[in-house]
Amino acid sequence: MVKYIDTDVFVYWATDHPEHGQRATEIIRRIETHEKAVTSALSFWTFNNLMRTQNGFSLRLFLDQVRRLRNLRIVPLDADTLAQASDLVREKNLSPHVAVAAAVAKSKGADAVYTTNAEYDRTGLKRAF
Repeated sequence: MVKYIDTDVFVYWATDHPEHGQRATEIIRRIETHEKAVTSALSFWTFNNLMRTQNGFSLRLFLDQVRRLRNLRIVPLDADTLAQASDLVREKNLSPHVAVAAAVAKSKGADAVYTTNAEYDRTGLKRAF
């Protein structure tokens, strides 16, 4: 099956987060070697907004690393996905970012989401981390 990777996993990986960095690195290695995964282009924009204050951070350099993950597909947003996300915001009381991620994950057949964000528990997707 396919897993969805949420923004927090990329942040933990990029920053070598003291609590979650090792697990994020394990997830990324699995995707690098054999596990199929998807993420939304919006995840990287959100990641950029979170990371831009870090000294030496470059989204371009980070994306160069991410593009080497041969089993990761970065999904662009389209009108149908945004409409589904809008419905999820209203129906499940989700934040826009989580709603977009859930809509992308469901549209790509993801069976779980790699994240620590408990808000995903309202999406019907299994949370894994």
